[in-house]
Amino acid sequence: MAFEADFVTHCKANAGIAGLIGGRLYPLRVPQDVNLPSAAYQVISAPRDHAHTGAGGLVHMRMQITCQAKDYGAAKGLSEAFRACLDGYKGTMGSTSVDSCLMVNESDAWGTSLSMPVKRIDFMIWYHE
Repeated sequence: MAFEADFVTHCKANAGIAGLIGGRLYPLRVPQDVNLPSAAYQVISAPRDHAHTGAGGLVHMRMQITCQAKDYGAAKGLSEAFRACLDGYKGTMGSTSVDSCLMVNESDAWGTSLSMPVKRIDFMIWYHE
C-alpha cells in the first residue's frame, strides 16, 4: 500500500489534477454521492522481478485510472490532466523511486449505473520496493 499512497499524494499535488477534482481520487471506484468530475484508481497487475537469489525489488505495476464526469469533454479533460502528470514521469513519488511511468492504454465507456461518460487510462509504472 505504500506505493499507492505515494501515487495518490503525487497525483493530488499536481496543479492540473487538483484544479479539476481537488482531492476526489478514490481507490477502486468513485462513490455515488460525490461531486464530479472525480476519479478512481485500481491496480490491474503488479508482478515483481526475481532472480535466483530471491526478490529483485523491482515492481512493474499496471495502474488504471477511471475518470468520471457529467459530460464526455470533462471526462476527457480529466484524463488528459492525469496523462500530463504521469506519462513519461521518472523520479520520486513520496518515498518511492520510480524508474518509468508510461501511458499504455485508454478507452471510453458509459457508466451505466450512474449514466455518465467514463474515460479509463492505464499506466505501466516501474518502481522499487
